[in-house]
Amino acid sequence: MNVTKIARRLGTNSSRIKARLELLKLDPEIQALIAKGKLQKSLDVSQALLSIPDSEVRIKTAKRLAKKGISIRVIKNACERIRNDLAKPLPADYDKNNTSPAVHFGRQRSEAAMKTPIYNDLVAKGKFPPWELLAAAADQACKVCSLYDIATVEICKECPAVELITKVIEINSKQKDKEYGERQHRHPD
Repeated sequence: MNVTKIARRLGTNSSRIKARLELLKLDPEIQALIAKGKLQKSLDVSQALLSIPDSEVRIKTAKRLAKKGISIRVIKNACERIRNDLAKPLPADYDKNNTSPAVHFGRQRSEAAMKTPIYNDLVAKGKFPPWELLAAAADQACKVCSLYDIATVEICKECPAVELITKVIEINSKQKDKEYGERQHRHPD
C-alpha cells in the first residue's frame, strides 16, 4: 500500500503520513526525545537529523539540541554545518581534553601565535586578565554549547567565544609589537 492510499484510508493528507514515516527512520534515542516533546515532531527536523550520516554524531547532536529547546531553523542549520564538516578531519594538534574548542580554534585563527610568558607580562602590567581565567571561561562556554561534542574548525568558526579568544591573542600580539618598538626606539642596538 502506498502513502496516498494509507492517507485516504486514515482520512489525513499524504504529507502527514510521509512525515510520520520519516520519524520511524530516526534512531530510537531521537524518537524518544521527540515523544517526550524535547524535539519538534517536524519533517524538517527529521530530515535535518537524518542528513547526518554518522549515527553516534546524529544522536549526540539531537540530545544537545533537545536540551536547548531551539527552533527548527537552528536545528536545520546546525545539522547542515555538522554534515558539511564531518568529512573534514580535526587538526592533529587538537586535544579536547586539554584545550577548549574556543581556545584552540581562537589560537589557530589568530595571525600571531600567543606566547604565554609575554601574555603573562601584560597581565602583570594590568593589561589583560590572567590567561587561566580566560581559558577557564572559554572552556565553560564551550561545554554548554550544543555542538561541543562535535566541535571542529568549521562548526566553531562563527562562535563568539572563538572570536573573543582570537581578538585577545591579536591584541596581545599588537601590544607586544608596540612595546618592542618602543624599547627599540628608546634603546636602539
